[in-house]
Amino acid sequence: MTKDLRDLERVWASGEAQQAAGRQERLRKLTGWWIFTLVLVLIWVAAWLGGGNALGRVLQLMYGIDAVSAPLWLRADAHLHAVVAGVITCWAAWAGRLFTPIGFWLGPPVALVVVIIDELLQLGQADRSFEWGDQIAGAAGIAVVSIALALHARMQRSR
Repeated sequence: MTKDLRDLERVWASGEAQQAAGRQERLRKLTGWWIFTLVLVLIWVAAWLGGGNALGRVLQLMYGIDAVSAPLWLRADAHLHAVVAGVITCWAAWAGRLFTPIGFWLGPPVALVVVIIDELLQLGQADRSFEWGDQIAGAAGIAVVSIALALHARMQRSR
């Protein structure tokens, strides 16, 4: 009988240890997400205060073609919009995986809303303007990351 009790205690202890390890893993993931969120907010604030325009101009000069005459796929501004939309998609997908039963699929709709709101906020500003090319670039960034998320989810299911 005492051997059975010791075995039961071992099983009970291992279950508690697994729960504690699971809590630590979740806390680690949440901490990483919050740090990533803080970095994104700081980058967003810096871009809205003028750093984003300067970066776009520098990149366009590196391309060696004027932004006005460049087609959409050679505009640095469009590339920045695509990258930002992709990063926001990853951020929202990570949040969806941590906080909701929807999982990764929270990312694309949240990113689409953010991309649209970003362009609409530019309507009332003198030095910025709404451009459909930015919307197309944002949608392309979301689409590329969504494909990567779908492949990642498929690989997770096959394990």
